[in-house]
Amino acid sequence: MSVENDVVAEDAVDLAAPPFGVPPVSFAAPINRDPLWDMKNDLLLLAVDVVYRDATKVRTVLRLRPGRVELLHSQLDRALRERDKAKASYEDDDESSDGGAW
Repeated sequence: MSVENDVVAEDAVDLAAPPFGVPPVSFAAPINRDPLWDMKNDLLLLAVDVVYRDATKVRTVLRLRPGRVELLHSQLDRALRERDKAKASYEDDDESSDGGAW
């Protein structure tokens, strides 16, 4: 094995792993604030809390380009419609299961 290969193997970094000492992220959640539109950079700014597995959290800003905002809007709209459909189906099943006792 050449010296060059040894150097490359030692310097290889797993980009999927968090930097040493940084706990992995558990989830991110929007905070109760209205998003702002940054007209100068044409970005939607959404305040979020990033929560780590050790329960610490960091408040930061999620920056979304207009195309991503439109995609997210359609995805959320579809998810809400699916939720309403499932909820209506669940309520119909619940009412019919008691045989109309009420």
